Amino acid sequence: MSKDAPYTVTVYVAAPGTPLAGGGTSAAGHMYLSVERGEWSRSYGFAPIKHGATSGPGAITDRDSRDYQNPYYARTLEITKEQFDRIVEYGKDPAKHGFSMEYAGLSNSCIDFTWGALNHAGLHRQTKSGQDLGFEGAIKPLDNKREIESIPDPIPGSKLNTEINNDLPKRSLLQRLISENDSYEGMIQNEQAQSQQREVSARQMG
Repeated sequence: MSKDAPYTVTVYVAAPGTPLAGGGTSAAGHMYLSVERGEWSRSYGFAPIKHGATSGPGAITDRDSRDYQNPYYARTLEITKEQFDRIVEYGKDPAKHGFSMEYAGLSNSCIDFTWGALNHAGLHRQTKSGQDLGFEGAIKPLDNKREIESIPDPIPGSKLNTEINNDLPKRSLLQRLISENDSYEGMIQNEQAQSQQREVSARQMG
């Protein structure tokens, strides 16, 4: 790898219904990022250890950039070595930098993790009042697209600063509701309540 190889980060937003490399589709959508330098790259995301859970212990995922096929939106930014290193250190051990590894669909999800990594590297969303240093993201993945677009280019004019927009994937009725319905928060809360009730019932039966 050349000493002069540039550093980049790509931030991804996958919609509900996004095809997965191993088969099936994403139930609720996803947000994640990857860093690249030459042929070296690492993908970082956050998800519950128990697949499909809306809460519980979480873990860093390193296959998202391979698993999610043609995500709805991706923005690549050329960044500095310092920003690159800070994203990598956050991705390796987010708990060390104040991120809880307990997954919660509404308050500590893949979205919070991704914005945590970006904020740690000094890549903040821009508002009318200036940079939002502590932004944790919108609840629905798709609602973060505009916020990602607002991040100022760390290296203005770089040819590596690019955006990719894909059509929304085919979605089930539920996936459409998750994408478009403002009552998404209530849907998640209801799903969490149902999950907790199932666990209680299972313990009582046991």
